[in-house]
Amino acid sequence: MLYTCVNVPYGALNASLTRDTHEITMLTSIRMVCANIGGFFVWTLIPIFLGLAAGKAIPWGFVFFQFVGSIPGILFMPFVPAVKKVVGKKNMFYLFGTIAIIGNIMIYIVSKSGVNSGDNTWMRIANFVKSTGFTIITGYMWAIVPEVISYAEYTTGRRIAGIVNALTGMFYKLGNALGGIIPLYGLRILGYIAGEEEPSSLTKEPKAWFTVMSIYNIVGLVLLITCFFASKERIAMEEKETKNVKVTDLFTEFVRNGPLRIIALYFVTAFTCMTTQNTINSYLFGMSNQKAGTQEGIRWLASLIPAIFNVVMIIIIFFYSLTDEKIDEINREIERRHKASNAEEA
Repeated sequence: MLYTCVNVPYGALNASLTRDTHEITMLTSIRMVCANIGGFFVWTLIPIFLGLAAGKAIPWGFVFFQFVGSIPGILFMPFVPAVKKVVGKKNMFYLFGTIAIIGNIMIYIVSKSGVNSGDNTWMRIANFVKSTGFTIITGYMWAIVPEVISYAEYTTGRRIAGIVNALTGMFYKLGNALGGIIPLYGLRILGYIAGEEEPSSLTKEPKAWFTVMSIYNIVGLVLLITCFFASKERIAMEEKETKNVKVTDLFTEFVRNGPLRIIALYFVTAFTCMTTQNTINSYLFGMSNQKAGTQEGIRWLASLIPAIFNVVMIIIIFFYSLTDEKIDEINREIERRHKASNAEEA
């Protein structure tokens, strides 16, 4: 709940700063570089800290696999505005979605070729390819949220950034929930057998987890407080912007706004795919003692099922109707209305 109270206003910032599509792309790129740096501290460093806290061997194979997967988000996101200018918005989703699919298929093939632990150079290369595609299509999806906000303002006269971001927040949390359920029930159906004798990527020691998570939470709290007091500007919505906002607006806007429904479905699919893969990767590195059918199922959960999700994401974005030209036209009309309104008030 506290995370939602912070993240929804934070997510609405881009749409509050500018309507220009190129500027929004640049802001999103910077935001996602920072997000991926944060992801590096989670997905790559937590296994190291857990090993140290538990006094057990650090799973370096898994750590290097995760490290390679974190590089594209930091290295390539700054080039997204330039790539978008060359190939266009939808084509960028198609291109990098295809790259993600190829990477996932590579992960399946390499792990199928007798690499039960997935700990080799080709597995890391496959993860790099997959992450290059998936990082772009999940990073840039945040840039189309302000477009949906502009569309809502164009059709209703209200710039309801908070409502749209609250809805997208609901759907990516739904995706996270589904992404946690799929591996859980998938492993149960596959007959996965957990045991101390099995090599595991991550320790199950409760005290180690509590120690590491406590440190991360304390550091996060310090950063939050520091950023709050370092921000000089305090923004408060005017009364005319808040007096007509109702909880039912969430559902009204979802029913009325076609592009919003498209990105909601995209967010659910993307986060289901992301959470499924992040959850199952650890099992991919600790399945050598499982029976052959279980190992094959884990490979599917770690590669081919995410590839299917990537295909679905490409299909969903095909139906997104707000082209750059359409958004520019909408923004010009909104600016014209604002100028006319200001002239009348003057």
